[in-house]
Amino acid sequence: LEPEECANSELLLVKVGAVGMGRSPVIKMIQSYGARVLDIGDLTITVEMTGQSEEIDLFVEQLERFGILEMARTGINALQRGDLTIHDQEK
Repeated sequence: LEPEECANSELLLVKVGAVGMGRSPVIKMIQSYGARVLDIGDLTITVEMTGQSEEIDLFVEQLERFGILEMARTGINALQRGDLTIHDQEK
């Protein structure tokens, strides 16, 4: 699929350290990117973000200052725009 022909998104799950500066700066930064806190542990925060790869890249760069402990990214997922489906193309 060409970029202009599809709706696409990527999913990021990331666990960052939340000690030292405290949780507040981490949570504010997470919220400023429209990401979602999935879990708060004693020492960590687990976050989910969806969006375009470029947005995810910028978010990850900002998280590095807090210490990324674990990270999983789906890569780009896409579906064709409009009413056609993959089943229509098989016909």
